[in-house]
Amino acid sequence: MSGKKSKRNINLSLGQFQEAVAIYRRDGRADAGQVELLEWLWSYAHKELDGDRVLLEERLGMTWAPIYKTLKGTYEARLENFCERISILRSRVEAGHVSSFIHTPVTRKIWDGLDYARDNATAVLISGPTGCSKTETAKEWARCNNHGRTVYVRVPSRCTRAKLVAGVAHAIDQSSRRKDTAAVETLIAKAMGPRKMLILDEAGHIVPTGRRSGETPLEFVRDLQDTTGCAIALIVTNCYWQAMLHGPQCEILEQFVGRMSYRVIVRSDQVFVGEVESMIRCYGGVEPDAKLVKLGGEIAKASEGRLRTLCEDLRKAASAAKGMGQPMTWQHLALAKKWREAGGSWDDEEVVG
Repeated sequence: MSGKKSKRNINLSLGQFQEAVAIYRRDGRADAGQVELLEWLWSYAHKELDGDRVLLEERLGMTWAPIYKTLKGTYEARLENFCERISILRSRVEAGHVSSFIHTPVTRKIWDGLDYARDNATAVLISGPTGCSKTETAKEWARCNNHGRTVYVRVPSRCTRAKLVAGVAHAIDQSSRRKDTAAVETLIAKAMGPRKMLILDEAGHIVPTGRRSGETPLEFVRDLQDTTGCAIALIVTNCYWQAMLHGPQCEILEQFVGRMSYRVIVRSDQVFVGEVESMIRCYGGVEPDAKLVKLGGEIAKASEGRLRTLCEDLRKAASAAKGMGQPMTWQHLALAKKWREAGGSWDDEEVVG
């Protein structure tokens, strides 16, 4: 027989957990910090452990009975010891996370925008071209701003209100199966609040670009913020931002656009030196000199993929340099650029050194 332990699911709903938190708050048994720890544990158990209560027991070093009672709101003892165990677990989890995320002048601006939304419980807009690290920044920010309070959703193409509602429900561990859209929206509203943050990546998919009017996913976003006071971040590519400002439905969207007083707009025609330098250090493994920065900037500005294309060229250049036993230089990067532009052929190129 296999020694692998069978999975046993956490037999509690999100609604039951939220009622438990409300009880602790009402009775003064949990302060804001302890509530945040409980919310982190709930999301960690479902997102990282896939709802496996056996794994949760192991990570907390506790039997199921006190965990169950605490999450259900029937635990009669004080919460200090339980929350201390959560704090220790959270520290271990965060210490073990190795992130490949790179801070650049652009990602810092995006980060500041997300901070602003969280701190002021407001709506912000982040717009930029493809390849400027919008998605990477949003995901890393969500990871760093605890599991329990931040809801990250990547909006699907041709998104309807029902699709968006289902996506948000899934992100907060709330099943939308066999429920109508209005019922799911009610469940989402109960789960959100002024302390919560909803990040909608690829939010251009919910921007109406034609002349046809009618109920749109944006109205759900507006209603959710109005009823719950949660923070909202919309992340779009520049073409959708222009559609919101000047498209066929710009007059209808004017009021919604006005809500987003904090906007981070990354221009399509700009690549910053700090961005290129950061990529060279990370993917090239060398300190950037003037020639590397100049060529790296040219690659980023000339390609639709911007920094994404630069990173790919840097990886190839670094690999080629390593195979030659050399540190990467601008010549290696130039060869990688030519190889990509030629469709992968280096037959006619002279090798450096």
